[in-house]
Amino acid sequence: MAITFATPVTAVGFDTYLNQYGDVTIQVLSNELWTSTSVSHNYTEVGFFGVTSTSPIDMIRWTAVGGEKENTGIDNVLIGVVPVPGAVLLGVLGLGTAGLRLRRSV
Repeated sequence: MAITFATPVTAVGFDTYLNQYGDVTIQVLSNELWTSTSVSHNYTEVGFFGVTSTSPIDMIRWTAVGGEKENTGIDNVLIGVVPVPGAVLLGVLGLGTAGLRLRRSV
């Protein structure tokens, strides 16, 4: 299974559901393979996988070990854009400037 984002994101997280047949592999792609990890938890419980990146994430690929797709999956997908430090600094400077102008006009 693969999730392709229409607009690249910098943060993604979701609940994971496994079966008794084994682990799954999650690949995070950003024009190329950025990272690959194996997810393992008790199949009677819900797990969580989350990742943030400074590079845009284009796709998440979910592969069940041995091709066993029975009772595996994801749910509650959350996506977001994590601001880069330069954007945060620019925002703080903008708010500071607006505050100074407001203070002078009062």
